[in-house]
Amino acid sequence: MDIIGRNKNFGLALFFAISALFLAYVMIFAVYQAYREREYKKELAGVRVTIINSDGVVLMDTEKDPHTMPNHLQRHEVQQALQEGYGFDISRTSETDGERYFYSATYFPQSGQIIRSAIPYPGEKANGHITNRGYIILSVIIFLLLTAALFFYTRRVGRYVDSTIEDYRQKVRVAEEEKVRIKHDLTQNTAHELKTPLASINGYLETLASHPDLPPEQRKLFLDKCMSQAQRMTDLLSDMSTLTRMDNMQAALAEKHPVDITAIAEQAIEDVRPMLEQKQIVLACNMPPHLPAQGDYNLLYSVFRNILDNAILYSGCTEIRVNGNAQYEFSIADNGAGVEKEHLPRLFERFYRVDKGRSRAMGGTGLGLAIVKNAVALHGGTCCAENTRPHGLTIRFNIGNK
Repeated sequence: MDIIGRNKNFGLALFFAISALFLAYVMIFAVYQAYREREYKKELAGVRVTIINSDGVVLMDTEKDPHTMPNHLQRHEVQQALQEGYGFDISRTSETDGERYFYSATYFPQSGQIIRSAIPYPGEKANGHITNRGYIILSVIIFLLLTAALFFYTRRVGRYVDSTIEDYRQKVRVAEEEKVRIKHDLTQNTAHELKTPLASINGYLETLASHPDLPPEQRKLFLDKCMSQAQRMTDLLSDMSTLTRMDNMQAALAEKHPVDITAIAEQAIEDVRPMLEQKQIVLACNMPPHLPAQGDYNLLYSVFRNILDNAILYSGCTEIRVNGNAQYEFSIADNGAGVEKEHLPRLFERFYRVDKGRSRAMGGTGLGLAIVKNAVALHGGTCCAENTRPHGLTIRFNIGNK
């Protein structure tokens, strides 16, 4: 979904683009209509006005000499105006100039005069068709221009969407292939990791079965080693179960629960305290009293517990510092031997060990930091490892607080 997210305003941009095309269409017709109104007003500027007395005698006309004009008493609009105060004739050919007019007459009793206006019709019917034809031609031209603009824009949009979908499909294919590869590697690594403790258990049990007369001390030693190897397999299967659960809990984490990260860290510290005392490691914790968040208690506990276990078991340190702040940024640092630079980017890989023999001898499964990485990611954060100056290793991670 990252590709689609590159243009978060894509839908808004498409809306404004199409709206702009329709706005242009409206504005063009508004300008054309304004032009037509101006032309119409020019025509109205030539309105013919005639003043007639109550006897029908023409007193004044804006276009003709009133003395040459016949009596207008019998004109329909004049008769109606004398009777009702206002009269009109929708269409009549003038006897004076032979043009067709719309006549409107108003009678003013005070002066005993009638003021008549005459608006000429368009000269020929063909002229009206020309005006309509021009309107239609303009509409067709604008329609074609807007259609062409919309076509080219939507073609660009289509190409972008096609490219986005193809990129997304490619990412999905790569993700699926990576998931298959990880599962394949996990299966192989798991088989390899289980093979060693099983071989040890088989060896010890065969020795016990074939030598029933072994001294009790030797028999107890072999049984203790069998139990140790069995516990190692149990831990490995438990860690694998945790990773599998995280791989399938994206939807489950939509229903997070309120947790206090400071309390979770303090619980993890309390649980490893016997190991700290046994190895005489000093632990300093510097975290706010409360860091409320939404998350999975067990997964967040596993983050702190696995990092602390790694520091105690493998670092050879004498001091561990746990730090956190109100921005939900955390670090767990030790003053041990540290890790060579080339190993740092791979520390969070499944079954990756800096010193394989030493890690297995101490009972590690090789999945602790992989669990840390996945658990942090499920809570909207990231993690990294870096060497601490002058020596030691620091694991940094952050967690979303919503």
